[in-house]
Amino acid sequence: MKRTILAFTLFAALAGLAGAQPAAKLASNEAFAIMNNLPLYLESKGSLAFKDSLVIGDRVTVTSRATKFTIEGKEREYLRVKMPSGTEGWVRAAYLAQKCSLAVVKADKATVYTEPRDVKMTSKSISGMTIVALFDEGSNATFAKVVAYDPVQDAYYTDPPVYLETGDLSNSDVDINSVILYMTAMGTKNKDLRANFFKKIEKLYSSSVFFDRIRAALFPGAAPGKPSAPASGSYLLNDDNVNVRAQPDELNGQVVARLNTGTQVEVLEATTQEYPLGGQSARWYRIKDPAGWVFGSFLTPVQ
Repeated sequence: MKRTILAFTLFAALAGLAGAQPAAKLASNEAFAIMNNLPLYLESKGSLAFKDSLVIGDRVTVTSRATKFTIEGKEREYLRVKMPSGTEGWVRAAYLAQKCSLAVVKADKATVYTEPRDVKMTSKSISGMTIVALFDEGSNATFAKVVAYDPVQDAYYTDPPVYLETGDLSNSDVDINSVILYMTAMGTKNKDLRANFFKKIEKLYSSSVFFDRIRAALFPGAAPGKPSAPASGSYLLNDDNVNVRAQPDELNGQVVARLNTGTQVEVLEATTQEYPLGGQSARWYRIKDPAGWVFGSFLTPVQ
């Protein structure tokens, strides 16, 4: 069934927290949202209007077969779902996963395989702390069949599914829920709200393997042994896929974003000493947006 959408409205909104148990198996008519702040639309007289947002990991009930809508000239499939709150509406089918459970990438980077065999390794990877939908069918003791959206790299692994090594994943409820709360916290620039989210994480999920990474990402500061001082100035990135890390440390600093050549950033702080990385020596600089640390050799002062 094809319908042309005359108009639709999309507003970014901070969604409520999922009430489901993420690692639990789904019923046949249920699905998990695999993207954060996933829009849910209401249909009225041939148009879609934004109604609410799903948090990554939200468990919804699917109430219809896939229906095709055309938005801005692109035809896509949507599913009608009921949210945990009882609200019903249409969601992009590509961002819902059925017949699966949830897991989270615990490695800094998880290598992507096209098949569950060592020889099918690719040069691609999925970033640490990415929530993935995990399928029993097609998985084995060594490889897990997954679909995912990697927000750090803005990369989709939904069609077709891919494979990750099982050792790079955690299916612990504590780990999954801590990351869901963390991603919700990162969706707001309100410092007080971020602090409240962290208090909730600290109270409920301090045993998560991601706890230290989450604390460092939400409250960036210098790593032990790397004294720093306030700094300022505008800089341009001089390379592509430059890591922004939660700490000024190549090995222990969780990657929180990646930036490309020409991106302008504002510096807030810098280490007082230079450190080696990739055959070069430079200071680490803490930047404002996205919040984190960048190695100095990748920055050029704005003249």
